[in-house]
This record gives sequence, C-alpha cells and structure tokens, in this order.
Amino acid sequence: MTLSSVKNGKRVTIVSINLGDESVVRLSSLGLVPGAKIRVVYNSMPKVSVIECLGSRFALGRGIPDFVEVR
Repeated sequence: MTLSSVKNGKRVTIVSINLGDESVVRLSSLGLVPGAKIRVVYNSMPKVSVIECLGSRFALGRGIPDFVEVR
C-alpha cells in the first residue's frame, strides 16, 4: 500500500520509494529510507501527509505519499 492510504496514528515501515534520484536522496537525508519505521500523524485527501520519523515531524506534499510504498 502507499503512504497516502495509511490512516492517522498508524505505524508503518517504508518498503520502497519510487521517485527520481534527487527526491530519494533528499528523503533519505531526513531518515526516510526503506526499513525506516514511521508514524502517520495526519493524512489528508489533497495528498498531504505529516509523518514522524526519528523523533521529527515532516510534511510531505505534492503527491509524494503516493510514491512511498509501506507495510
């Protein structure tokens, strides 16, 4: 499933990130790599997700959550 379909408050593990190299490098610098455990703080329909990873919160927008596979 993709990150955009995860309910608020759920904990998931990143399986893969299906974006261009530049975006993958940027997300990995935030700790968002395959195997990372994250918590979805807030997910909304216009494709914005607020997640918590390594004690920090990040907002992901512009459809990025649609390209992050989680389980």
